Amino acid sequence: IRHMKKDAFLLASVPFLNPLHGDSNNDRARYTPTMLREFAEDHEFEVCSIEPMGSVVAVVYDILRVSVGYASTDSKMTLLIGRLLRYSAPLFIWLENKTQKQRIYITTGYSLILRKR
Repeated sequence: IRHMKKDAFLLASVPFLNPLHGDSNNDRARYTPTMLREFAEDHEFEVCSIEPMGSVVAVVYDILRVSVGYASTDSKMTLLIGRLLRYSAPLFIWLENKTQKQRIYITTGYSLILRKR
């Protein structure tokens, strides 16, 4: 970051699987929009965009996928739930599109576009 040329763009994404709560403007321990803006300003970046990625449906899908992926110890259950997730993906996508407004509070993370000053 220190060696970026002036006016260069930084594209980044950060994970966030915690619901935002009342003190999100004061939360500096996690990658909240407030923390990301302050980080950008402290490192001489202009914030072009900070956008939440996936809503509550994406969070649930990711948790299920991880629980039957590398975090699973039961291979038969992993195979079964993995197939169910694969076949139900269109339903999850449809639900994700219907819950976009919830991304403000429950999200899988944030995508950022920053420009070096």
